[in-house]
Amino acid sequence: MGVGISSEVTSMVVRLIDYLKTKGVTLFMTSLNEGGETLDRAGANISSVVDSWILLRNVETEGARIRTLSILKSRGMAHSSLTHPFALTSKGVTLGRAPSVQGTG
Repeated sequence: MGVGISSEVTSMVVRLIDYLKTKGVTLFMTSLNEGGETLDRAGANISSVVDSWILLRNVETEGARIRTLSILKSRGMAHSSLTHPFALTSKGVTLGRAPSVQGTG
């Protein structure tokens, strides 16, 4: 979606999402962006119209790459604000426990 004027791209994507919602279509969108880019810019400024926003990251810790999953927002339902490690295995996706956060009891 790097082609065209940003506001035109945003308008088109918002119209597409709205149209598909009225037809009862579940839409799954992905965005590949480099680490320094803000999420809203990476999402073509559509965060206000999406129902759920899931962030997948690769985090380097002590020389190892750990894949993490966070739910940034999920409209109308309770969700964890923690970041969970996950693994891609021969049995599918395995979600791990989030590390305990200091001072949360």
